[in-house]
Amino acid sequence: EQGIIIYNFDLIIDVDEKYADNMYVLTGDNYGMGVAGAKYIVDKIGTEGTVLVMDVPTSGNVGADRKAGFMDTIADLAPDMELVTISTEFNREAGLKDMADALTANPQIDAVFSMDDETSIGALQAIAEAGRTDVKAITGGGGCQEYFNMMKENENIWIESSLYSPLMVKDAVDMALDVLAGKDVEPVKIIPTTVVDRDNVDEYLDPENTVY
Repeated sequence: EQGIIIYNFDLIIDVDEKYADNMYVLTGDNYGMGVAGAKYIVDKIGTEGTVLVMDVPTSGNVGADRKAGFMDTIADLAPDMELVTISTEFNREAGLKDMADALTANPQIDAVFSMDDETSIGALQAIAEAGRTDVKAITGGGGCQEYFNMMKENENIWIESSLYSPLMVKDAVDMALDVLAGKDVEPVKIIPTTVVDRDNVDEYLDPENTVY
């Protein structure tokens, strides 16, 4: 109401239309991440099979957009795919626990649609501890170096991460300064999705950084 401008990073905040001119956001293409994950899974297991969808309903538009992109694309490319949806969180502890429960409940899981690298790390631990060999592909998101290093180590599972540039934080600051300087700045800027797996992971590994 006082005309304060908000330049927001990553999450889209819904506001009353009368405040829209004061709201800016820089975000990754979360819907596109879901699309990329669906295409990757279909490429690796075909158009039929059982896919575990690790939904994160507490993550606002981030998880909702990623899931929507996945669901829309699967419906288009592989309508006969069997989808099993569970709720989890964006951390490896939840990924481990929830994946372990899903493995117990489902004797066959061909692929896993996970929305985050940390969740996927936990899920991969659960798969290994259960001795399961049916899972052929798992997706992720975010760009975790630890997760990148797992891609070549797991030859039996195709490990993928859909991500957008980690430099987007810097871009958000630069664009906020442009707003303050009175420059013409688009209210919503979306960073496109990049897919990383064992075939191109060497381009994204940072030997000086073992985590992120």
